[in-house]
Amino acid sequence: MKLLTKTAIVVTCLSLAVLYVTSGVFQQLVTDGKRTVCVVTWHIPLYGTVRVREQTWWTFTQIWLVSLSLPPILWGVVSVRYLVSKLRSASN
Repeated sequence: MKLLTKTAIVVTCLSLAVLYVTSGVFQQLVTDGKRTVCVVTWHIPLYGTVRVREQTWWTFTQIWLVSLSLPPILWGVVSVRYLVSKLRSASN
């Protein structure tokens, strides 16, 4: 198994783990009468629920974007390299 394929497998597994751990993030608006505040809560598996700062919502969004986009990109590269190698061997 080539290094790129191993890397794609590891990144996919890590991405799934990250998505599982960060899947319990919820955002809600809470009004105390005078002002409206954004409250972000995070339910961590096997730990519990914690409140995190409002600014962390963007951090979670970035984590999700990377976790969702990186595995398909790597598997696309693996597939293209595989097809190119098959075409080269077929043309020889």
